[in-house]
Amino acid sequence: MIKTIKAEFFDQFQCLMDKCPDNCCNERWSISIDEATYDKYLDMGIPNLKMKITATKPHTIINQEGKCPFVTEEGLCSIHKEYGEEFLSDTCKAYPRFVSEYGDLFIENIGLSCPASAQWIVSLNRKCRLIEDIYYEDKTETDKSFVKTEAELIMKSILECFYERNSIWESIIECYRKLGGDAIEVMNSKFCEMNSLLLQNISICYLFERIMLQSKKQNPDYRSVIERLIFILKQFEEQCQKIMVNVWYILQSNFQLFCIR
Repeated sequence: MIKTIKAEFFDQFQCLMDKCPDNCCNERWSISIDEATYDKYLDMGIPNLKMKITATKPHTIINQEGKCPFVTEEGLCSIHKEYGEEFLSDTCKAYPRFVSEYGDLFIENIGLSCPASAQWIVSLNRKCRLIEDIYYEDKTETDKSFVKTEAELIMKSILECFYERNSIWESIIECYRKLGGDAIEVMNSKFCEMNSLLLQNISICYLFERIMLQSKKQNPDYRSVIERLIFILKQFEEQCQKIMVNVWYILQSNFQLFCIR
């Protein structure tokens, strides 16, 4: 399983070619040529190839007068023009796109050294979108292990459950501040009941983290862990709601007593 995060412009990128204000073919860059492309050029019988690309490995383009020997006077690539894009080297086909690998994660991005990509970024009036995707090598892969990426997504949703309760907690704290006398003791006992559930939540989250770190090992029981976690979260939510009801009931009772007095 691999996960990809791709910039939205990655697949839509188009070279400005001869209209580019800073053509990369006219730079003194050291451009590498992959072995397969070099062998292909040899078979094609490209004239004076040894004067344009080093014969020794790693193969690199030999700059002539500060520019690529394959660039035409119009600023176009002669290889692309005469043979087509499929005959370009891996470097020339990819640039300014690049892929960074971090284990099972691949980041597909666009380099801003290219005027076309820089213009696109500058012209955006919003944040650039990142497209996430997951690819499996075979249909049975999801049954073999508890995939780390999936665990991270579930963990993210778990944490969001806690974040969504911020408003509830703020209300509880605000009510707690307004309480007095015996009402504080009642609230303390209620919080103690809820704390045990909170500790269970933390324990389950920790277990989840352990499973994530052991993502390559087989974990046939991960579904039961998820179900248990969901059950605990529901309990926690119910307790929060009960405490809120109790708080408002105590406040209302105290207010009524205050009015009677």
